[in-house]
Amino acid sequence: SISTDPNAGECKIHQSNVSMFCHGKDEFEKAFEREYRNLDVFTMMKKGIYDTRLLMHHPEEELPERLRKFLPKQTLDDWKDAGRCLAFETPTACAFHICRGTEALMIGYYEALTKHPWEFPKKDWKIYIEQLGVEGAPKIITTRLDEIRDMDRNAYTHPEKTVSLDEAPVIFRLCTAVTFYMCQEMEKLDSRFFIINQLCVPSQT
Repeated sequence: SISTDPNAGECKIHQSNVSMFCHGKDEFEKAFEREYRNLDVFTMMKKGIYDTRLLMHHPEEELPERLRKFLPKQTLDDWKDAGRCLAFETPTACAFHICRGTEALMIGYYEALTKHPWEFPKKDWKIYIEQLGVEGAPKIITTRLDEIRDMDRNAYTHPEKTVSLDEAPVIFRLCTAVTFYMCQEMEKLDSRFFIINQLCVPSQT
């Protein structure tokens, strides 16, 4: 037998060992030749700047770790679906999910600004953006959201609208970028709320 102990020094390989390895190699190649045509094997190419494994499993890593806690569950779920759709080249579905995730965050951001749930019966991007502006959301956020809305975001839910493979990464980046800014503002609001609470705590002396 051949020693696998790294401290054992050099070992001799006998002819019987060589014959065994060669026979095993031949048997493997024959079996592979028989079976490989029945294997569902495919390769996913990199999508723009995105690694496909991260797109499929951890798209939230697009954001700094400290901001991820501000993503609502709906947003996170839709990001994961959008990442998988982008990785597997289903661009219209990618656009649908990434926009829906952005919409969920818009509502979360509004509620963080106002400290109460969304109170208007109407729900669409136009009124979300208007009300975020009324509540003091920075222009960098409302302007970017308007850019996405101008791309006919609502049409992605209709069967006659399709998104090309070239468009999908652009929409994905636009939405993740504005998500960064909304989460950054939510972080500021969270810090202010913490400071105010600390100042309001009665002294124990």
